[in-house]
Amino acid sequence: MSGRKEGARRSRRGALLVEVVLAAALLALVSGSAVLLTNVMRRSYRTEFTVNLVTENVDTAMSEMVSRLREADLDAVFPAAAPGAFSDWIDFERVVLPGFPAATPESFVLEADPNDPDDGVDNDGDGRIDERFLVWYENRGLVGEKRRILSKSVAEDLAGEIPGNLLDDNGNGVADEKGLCFEFQEGRIVVHLTIEKVDAFGSLVRRTIERTVALRNTGVGAL
Repeated sequence: MSGRKEGARRSRRGALLVEVVLAAALLALVSGSAVLLTNVMRRSYRTEFTVNLVTENVDTAMSEMVSRLREADLDAVFPAAAPGAFSDWIDFERVVLPGFPAATPESFVLEADPNDPDDGVDNDGDGRIDERFLVWYENRGLVGEKRRILSKSVAEDLAGEIPGNLLDDNGNGVADEKGLCFEFQEGRIVVHLTIEKVDAFGSLVRRTIERTVALRNTGVGAL
């Protein structure tokens, strides 16, 4: 009889031990899932923050360019606004009404990041290669020059473009364009811009925007 009781006790202890092991495993699984979910949510938040930052940057920079170029005089745009031409910089003067002071020369220019020279290497270790600055100038190269950086995160090349192959890889009608591109079309300027940043986990976040602006004195309405 005592042997049976001892066997029953051992059986109960074994069952209890199994229950403890299963409970511990379940707790570890739940804890691990909670940690994984927390990490996923944290990563999602940080990536979303970078996406919002890039979107705001590209929208703000484009709005500034469109606002100024909308007032540009067709006859005071350089390079000359010949259809089919494109450039990563533009000089212009805004239209001036009779009786008002003469227009001040303005420019939008794509410049190399001084911390990341144009050499195909990520010199500043930020996960991007040869990124550019988008800079607005007033009286560029003249006395009284003013300079303001609109973005420090312009991509070297427009999204989807493979540099140097002379092909229109991204299908926008222009070949080998830079991350900032001014395209000229019959009294209009099409502005292309790609902004990019690297999120906290090393993933590249990129946004591209395009706007068409009708130059003044052309008789063409703005789009």
